[in-house]
Amino acid sequence: MFEGTILGNLIGILYFALYLAAGIFIANRVFIKERQLIRLWIGIVAGCVLLMWLPALTSFVFGFTILSHIAAAVLLVAAYYITVVKTKKNKIPLITFKWNKDITFIFLLLMPLMVFFTLTLYNHTILPNSAGGFVAGQSTYGDMNLHLSFITSPVADGKFPPHYNIIPPTPLSYPFLGDTISSSIYIFGTSLRLAYMLPMLVSALTVFLGCYIFFLTWLKGKAKATIAWILFFFNGGFGFAYFFDLLRQTPDNISRIFTAFYQTPTNLDDKMVRWVNGVVDMMIPQRATLFGWMMLFACLFLLYRAVYQGNKKYFYFAGVIAGLTPLVNTHIFLCLGIISAVWLLCRMVADNINILDTSKASKYNQYSKKPIEGLSKAAREQINIIYGVLGFLILGAILILFVDGLAKVSVDNKYFAVTIFTFITIIVYGLYQLWLQIKHKQLKQLTSTWGIFLLIVILLAAPQLFGITFKDATSGGFMSPHFNWINSKDNYVWFYIKNIGLPLLLLVPALFSSSKRQLSIVAPAALIVLLADTFSLQPNAYDNNKLLYPAYVLIVGIVAIYMVDIYTLLKKNIKVNKMANKIGINILATIVIFVCMISAVLTMGREIYSGGIFIKINGYTNISDGYELYDKGQVEAAAFIQKTAPGDATILTNDRHNDAISSLSGRDIVCGWNGFISSHGYSKLYDARQIDIKQMYSSPSSSMALFTKYKVDYIMVSSYELNSYSVDQAQIEQLFKLVFNEDGVKLYAVTDRAKTGNK
Repeated sequence: MFEGTILGNLIGILYFALYLAAGIFIANRVFIKERQLIRLWIGIVAGCVLLMWLPALTSFVFGFTILSHIAAAVLLVAAYYITVVKTKKNKIPLITFKWNKDITFIFLLLMPLMVFFTLTLYNHTILPNSAGGFVAGQSTYGDMNLHLSFITSPVADGKFPPHYNIIPPTPLSYPFLGDTISSSIYIFGTSLRLAYMLPMLVSALTVFLGCYIFFLTWLKGKAKATIAWILFFFNGGFGFAYFFDLLRQTPDNISRIFTAFYQTPTNLDDKMVRWVNGVVDMMIPQRATLFGWMMLFACLFLLYRAVYQGNKKYFYFAGVIAGLTPLVNTHIFLCLGIISAVWLLCRMVADNINILDTSKASKYNQYSKKPIEGLSKAAREQINIIYGVLGFLILGAILILFVDGLAKVSVDNKYFAVTIFTFITIIVYGLYQLWLQIKHKQLKQLTSTWGIFLLIVILLAAPQLFGITFKDATSGGFMSPHFNWINSKDNYVWFYIKNIGLPLLLLVPALFSSSKRQLSIVAPAALIVLLADTFSLQPNAYDNNKLLYPAYVLIVGIVAIYMVDIYTLLKKNIKVNKMANKIGINILATIVIFVCMISAVLTMGREIYSGGIFIKINGYTNISDGYELYDKGQVEAAAFIQKTAPGDATILTNDRHNDAISSLSGRDIVCGWNGFISSHGYSKLYDARQIDIKQMYSSPSSSMALFTKYKVDYIMVSSYELNSYSVDQAQIEQLFKLVFNEDGVKLYAVTDRAKTGNK
């Protein structure tokens, strides 16, 4: 049952804890030279990755069963034994915390956001209400239904890899490991609610901590790392201005933020405010994003340490994380591919210029902000080639966009042509740099670092991409030219300014004031944004924000450097009245941070309120009931189906997005909500099935062949179906046996196995 048992909850928690402990001990051995907090963070990430992948591997052999999870645990113990026990040449200390001021600072920084995430997830995740139904919050009212179905479906029927139980038997092409990590807890009898939340809470901690560790490693200072961390997680832009402007005319307008559905300063569709807050509208409702960001920050940290700090063995670990990412989050995998490719190109350019510099007067210094001086003629020629490539890109883009011969080409195709031209040019230039590396006998160095990284990524990622991800990605509107993301009303520049806010305005001066090293680190963001703004990887172009946020990570890093540098410069140079000026500069800095955060803070306030408050305080309950996701009758019907129906049973329902049968019981339904189905590329299949479903409800006696075609075991008749179709209830009652009738929901058995409940 999806309510779970005490024993099931205990076993599920212990199973999860086993993987976390193994990950921590393995990371403690592998990253023994890193600081304790970094070892702990990477260990928790490793534990989550192991829980996503080991049961998946064994489930390909045994099906998604208890047996496959026992086999996975055996593999885990073996991995621990080989990595830790057999390599104990040196004494390996357990991770013990020596609390210091740095850890205190990180704790105080992360704690408020972690508390917000925990409370919001608590009141957003199928929380029982006083009426006997389950409620959700604003951000989980939609996506959570689909993720619940991904979690419960493999547990119900034991099939792996999973299929879409809202349009069976279509194979699941969605990156599902961020959901099956909960399935691997739920299978032991853990409550669905606990199994859903527990990995998310742990993953959220790794995201918040990992982001800060990456920024601290890159930016080399608490202030810069903290500012970048705040800009990323409290993103929001200038959306708050719409509410404050209307406040002059309607004093109660500000309350709309906390009461209306999606009327927040980060998600106001009619005003083209669509740069949603990453915590509220990405991490909480979109599990693939949450676990994808966990992988992103781990890989960025490892790759940065390898590329820019010379720790070569980290190429291997970064390759493993990147290679295991496609079935966690395909967009993150693509972003990591672009980031690593650009970082490789930048390193080859710097190395080749140094090799060609025979003057010995100075070396090409990618850390310097000053003009290059004293380089040999050959080295200067290489720098001139860089300027030539940039000029070629600009000229080519202008010709593609404005030449008369292309006037009849659509805007989407024109801008996508610019993207293709840019990527091809950079690839050709990269091959030229690779040729120089080979010419100067640097191939061994290259293959022992980047070559190993690429080999590991290909070996791990190729089976995922070609075996699952790419199977259906060429149909249904996947991968098509689409310019200007989701902006349909605003001026192009103004759209991004008001959505992203001050960080975008500060980006231009930040780029001009940055060193060549910092520019090389942030350079991948330009290509990611170009791709995301000219090409849609899914039928729903909005999902391209999954590309934009990883680019934003790099952008806020370089903006934070600029902000702290300006703050330091102001404090240093204004000396008329030190105390007064110090206070004034601090007030100015506070105002800047406030403007950057206010839209996000208001959105977070709205979100936590939207889920309702159900904790009894002095006898007062249900201050806000949130959004009812499943009413009492639907919950009871799902419980009945889960208890009596075969694991591979199919139920005929309408196409609502909040179908308790598919989400809570994990059983198949003939066809679910088009918003889910079309975004995964199956809109034509949805249209065809809806025609058949209407016929089965309106004329069941003449639709027996359709019941057989779709392997229907039960028919549901509730207010949803009655409002959607012309239902012939009399004929249904005459043909099929009524097996469930509670709170306005009826279930009729179509097959013999449905009547008996045999599995």
